[in-house]
Amino acid sequence: MYFVDRVKELIKYHNIHVSPTELEEILQEHPAVNEVLVFGRPDLHAMELTTAVVVRNNGFEGVQETELVDFLAARVGEQKRLHGGVMFADSIPRNSVGKLLRREMRRWAQEKYDTEKKKKKKKETKMGK
Repeated sequence: MYFVDRVKELIKYHNIHVSPTELEEILQEHPAVNEVLVFGRPDLHAMELTTAVVVRNNGFEGVQETELVDFLAARVGEQKRLHGGVMFADSIPRNSVGKLLRREMRRWAQEKYDTEKKKKKKKETKMGK
């Protein structure tokens, strides 16, 4: 087995190492994807859920999460699928030499996920009253 990423960037899904770079290259083949960053979002059961942040190409604003999840699922095994889903962003931050800032995007995505989770919980609480 050969690892093509830095070990700290590898995603651990049920103790299986997943290369974010490999998944980014596959997702980049989709015509709607302008930029993509894949990372592991912490999860109590799976260790990390493979999650993608995507910047859409112009004219593809209507592409949905399920289309990209299905696109990748048709090309990889179960352990490499986007179990954490897809989030859409206007841009992906880079440092001065053009390297993707994974930690910054991971933090942004976690905050966005937590906010959406709280909104959903409030909505469910209101509906239950």
